[in-house]
Amino acid sequence: LCSSSSYAFGACTKLTNVPTGVFDISVGGVNACTDMQSCFISCGTASNVTTFTIANNLFDHLYKVTNFYGTFNGCTKFAGIPSGLFVNCVAATNFAYTFASNKHSSIPPNLFDSCTEVVEFSGTFYGNYSLTSVGIPEDLFRYCTKVTAFGSSTYSTGTFQACSNIGFTSIPATLFKYNVNVGFCKYTFAGCTYLSSIPTDLLRYNTVLSDVTGMFSSTAITSLSNNVFQYNRSITTVSSCFAYNAALQTIDTDLFNTNTSAANALVDFSDCFRSCTNVAFTTIPSNLFQYSINAKNFNGTFYSCSKVTSIPTGLFVNNLIIENLSGCFAYTGITSIPDYLFDNLTQVSNVSTCFGYCHDLTAIPSVLFDDVGTTRSVNFTSCFATTITSGTHNKITGAVPTLWTKGFSPIGTQCFYNRTAISNYYTEIPSNWK
Repeated sequence: LCSSSSYAFGACTKLTNVPTGVFDISVGGVNACTDMQSCFISCGTASNVTTFTIANNLFDHLYKVTNFYGTFNGCTKFAGIPSGLFVNCVAATNFAYTFASNKHSSIPPNLFDSCTEVVEFSGTFYGNYSLTSVGIPEDLFRYCTKVTAFGSSTYSTGTFQACSNIGFTSIPATLFKYNVNVGFCKYTFAGCTYLSSIPTDLLRYNTVLSDVTGMFSSTAITSLSNNVFQYNRSITTVSSCFAYNAALQTIDTDLFNTNTSAANALVDFSDCFRSCTNVAFTTIPSNLFQYSINAKNFNGTFYSCSKVTSIPTGLFVNNLIIENLSGCFAYTGITSIPDYLFDNLTQVSNVSTCFGYCHDLTAIPSVLFDDVGTTRSVNFTSCFATTITSGTHNKITGAVPTLWTKGFSPIGTQCFYNRTAISNYYTEIPSNWK
C-alpha cells in the first residue's frame, strides 16, 4: 500500500473538485499514507476553471500523515477550506505552504484543533490575497503547543506573508498565546501591506522566540511601542524586522527593552529599519540600543531612511562589541555626524558605505574613527561616497581624517568617491580611496 501521495495530482490544472473517498483505501481500517507533500499543487488553475473545491471529509482516513507541505500550494481558485479537514490528522507535523497562493478570505476556527504535534507553519497561508483580518480566528493555533516556527530558517517564508488584502489591517491579539515553544517568526507578516498595527502583548507568551527576521517588514505599521518585544528575552535577531515600512513614523525608545531594563540578547540589527521613508520619521531615539550590549551587526540598520536628519550622540555608547556598521546610515538625510559616535568601538571591522550617499552631509569629524581600526583592519569602502560631484550631492568641505594611514592595512576603495570639494582631496587622499 502506497505510503506517499506526494505530487499525486500535481498540476492537474483542469481539476475542479476532489470528492470523498480518494484517500479511503486502508488496511485494517488505517490508511498507511504519511506524506501529502504538494499532492494537489497548482490544481484547478486553468483559465476555464472558476473554482477548485474539495470534499469536507477528504482527509478523514489520513491518521498517519505527518507532512502536509505544499499540499494545495498554488491552487489559485481554491476559496474555501472545509472546517473539519484535518480533524483526524493527529500525526501532522508540517503545514509549510499548505494553502499558499490560494484564495481564502477566511480560515475555519477549528482547522488545526486536532493537530497537536505540529512544529512547522512557515508559509502556510502565504500569498492569500483574499484573506482579511476578520477571517483569522484568534484561537487558530490554540492546540498547536509544540509549534516552533511561524517562519523558520528552513523555509524563510512567514505564515501570513504577502497577505495583502485591503481588509488585512490587524492581527488577533491572542493568535500566538498558546505557542510557547515558538523560536522563529521570520517574515510572519511581511508584505501584509495594509497591516497598520501590532496588538499589545502579541508575543507575550513566546518567551523562547529568538528570530524575528522580517517579521513586520513591508507593512503599514505607523508606530512601534515599548511592548512589542517586552517579554522576549531570547531574541537575538531583528534583521529587517521593520524594513520597508513607508508608514512608520515613531519608534519608542524602549522598543528593544526585552529584559526589564537589563542587558538583552540582541546581536543582529541588520536592515532593521531599512527604507522606512515616511516624512515624519526624522529622528532616532537616543537610547534605542542602550540595553543591547551584545549587539554586533548594524549593517544597513537605517539604510535609505531618507527623512532621518540627525544621529543621536550616544546612540552606540553601550554597544562596545559592534563589528559591522556597513551601510548603517547610507542614503539618509543627515547633515552632520556626532564627533564621538564611534568612541570605544575597537572591534568594528566594516564601515563600508556607512555614510555613503548622504548628500546633505557637510563634514566628517576629525576624531570620528579614533578608536576604530586600533586592533584590526577596517573596510572603509565607499564609506563617504556620493553619486555625482554636483554641489547638491557634494557638500563635504574641509579636510578629512587620514584614514588611509591607520594600521592593519585598511581597505578604502572609493571611500571618498566623488567628494571633490574636500580640501585635501587632490593633495593627500590616495587615488584608490577616491
